Amino acid sequence: MENIIKLYNEQISYLTYKLDVYSKPTIRKKINKYIDKYGEDSLFSNKLSREDLAKFLACNRPALSRELSLMKKEGLI
Repeated sequence: MENIIKLYNEQISYLTYKLDVYSKPTIRKKINKYIDKYGEDSLFSNKLSREDLAKFLACNRPALSRELSLMKKEGLI
């Protein structure tokens, strides 16, 4: 029973995080929320492609790439 409760708690935490990401009005804020949880290095690792990251953040890939490029030029990432 304890394991089931732990699993439900983990799933609820993850879904709460995803809801928080989805509720952000701009792609930049979604990226910042992602960085807060997974770290800046995870953006450029081989774990997620840009397409996968765009799906995770609920935005389209070209807009995500454009925003990441702008953030990099501004020195934010």
